[in-house]
Amino acid sequence: LETGSNSGNLLTPAEEDSWNLILDNPEAADPDQGPAHSILIDMECLAMLNRLPDAVESLTGDLQNQLNQILTRTTHQLIESGKYPQGDKRLLTQLFSAVVSQLNRVVDAYRLASKAGQRAVTRHKADSARLDLAEVWSKVQAVIQILLTDYLDFKSSSTLGSINVQQQNNNTFSEPTADINSYFVRRKTARPKRSSLFRFDSSSTALSMNDFMRENNEETGGVEEKLLVCDANPHNITLIFNQLIAFIQQIEKALKCPVGSHCTLYAFLMDYIKDVFLGQIHVDISNSLNSASQSLDAWKSVTDSELLRNLKVSRPLLQSTVNVWKSIQELGEMMVTLPLYSTHFLTIMCNVLMQYKEICGAAYRGLVQPDTEDKRIISAQWAKD
Repeated sequence: LETGSNSGNLLTPAEEDSWNLILDNPEAADPDQGPAHSILIDMECLAMLNRLPDAVESLTGDLQNQLNQILTRTTHQLIESGKYPQGDKRLLTQLFSAVVSQLNRVVDAYRLASKAGQRAVTRHKADSARLDLAEVWSKVQAVIQILLTDYLDFKSSSTLGSINVQQQNNNTFSEPTADINSYFVRRKTARPKRSSLFRFDSSSTALSMNDFMRENNEETGGVEEKLLVCDANPHNITLIFNQLIAFIQQIEKALKCPVGSHCTLYAFLMDYIKDVFLGQIHVDISNSLNSASQSLDAWKSVTDSELLRNLKVSRPLLQSTVNVWKSIQELGEMMVTLPLYSTHFLTIMCNVLMQYKEICGAAYRGLVQPDTEDKRIISAQWAKD
């Protein structure tokens, strides 16, 4: 899980120069020199046996499952390492870095295999088979999308979108209705349960079959609950956004995307931020302003000396002011972590300050101009008369 300076490549530039020289003389390849030499030997042997097309088909067919297993194994290893307790947000940053490092090595291995395979096919005049690196990058992006879906809580989009629907439903009568047709449906007679004479649960065949089914469930994302290093939260995007953008730039450079077009992972990320994350930010800010105007403690003074020292103020502040300031600070941090949306966050900050100014102005007028309030009270009018 330790990511080194050359963690994304199987060979250093100097080692790859030597590896390129061995392409013309595969007998000089030494498997003890690392996986790159083993890949060269494997492709040479497959070309000699004229089985390269079958091998390529098998590799590409099982690639997605193998990439998904990288995410699963890395998650288990990070939790078992015990460096941070499960649930610590720092584990997510480590998980993303470790997974990206391993995915880069997989892509580099396919690049070397494609290069060695083409040379071996030419040398032995065997059936050609092409390893499509664009397809490999596509499946790598699918793994990252799975990771983001697990940790960014996409359920918030449906929750935010259904708030108005729930409010409308609450205003209508929800009287339960009985389905009369159910009383006239012909009921199936229950067959007597047959008990088996012998049980083979503990036999070697059953045990091996259970192991196979368990592994198959893990590979295909079966009914078992997925293990996560921390809870899903829309704000988790701020922890890995810069790393994610750097990886997206690497993908687009490898795919040679033209100017103005982006890879599918970029579109996936932008849609999430626009549809889910920014909506969650608006909900959080709205809740903060509501608490600032409606909470019973909103207009109480904060006299905690340590808090006032941290805020670098000498006079007591209102509790609502402290809450709004914390929201402003969070938006300022997001401007740094998500620089692509800094203008949007700045606009939200200005709107928050303007709304809080109006809230404070209305509260002040209610204190210094009580006449407008007294007009609503009949007894006050009688007292004036």
